[in-house]
Amino acid sequence: GINAEYGPVFLSSGSIFVSAVGLLVYLIRIQELNWMGIVNIILFIIAATLTICRIIQLLNKLGAVEVEFYKNNRSCFRLAHIVGSTIIGLTLVVFVVLLHLKRKEKLEEAEMLTAAGFGAAQIAAIKDQISKTIIEYQVLLSIGAVGGIVNSAVSCCCHSDEE
Repeated sequence: GINAEYGPVFLSSGSIFVSAVGLLVYLIRIQELNWMGIVNIILFIIAATLTICRIIQLLNKLGAVEVEFYKNNRSCFRLAHIVGSTIIGLTLVVFVVLLHLKRKEKLEEAEMLTAAGFGAAQIAAIKDQISKTIIEYQVLLSIGAVGGIVNSAVSCCCHSDEE
């Protein structure tokens, strides 16, 4: 059936695309480029490249294009998806945890502002802003992580994505 044949390719294409979009939005939203941002640029390039590969594969499968290079190197592409997507997924999971720790640290720093003469309402507003910003980053990176993990899982389990 069409679902059994195309399902895995649509799922993996969509998931890696979503991963790339999550990373891109994160990169647009961050205010400063630190080491985490630089690593995320690299992850975005990997996700975008894998997305392009999936689109070529999908067009190939649908018969829209004949890509000899793709057909002759299926196992290499599959390995690239498994390795690339696993790297994206695991790295982003680590970053989400690191951001959680950073949020706790920043909130504790905000508590110290009373010594600097900030009022309770000002501190509450600052803490709220810290939480909103970091949680937004965590959500975007979680989306990226899930997309990477799903693409990796589909690449591992479904050989139909090789045809």
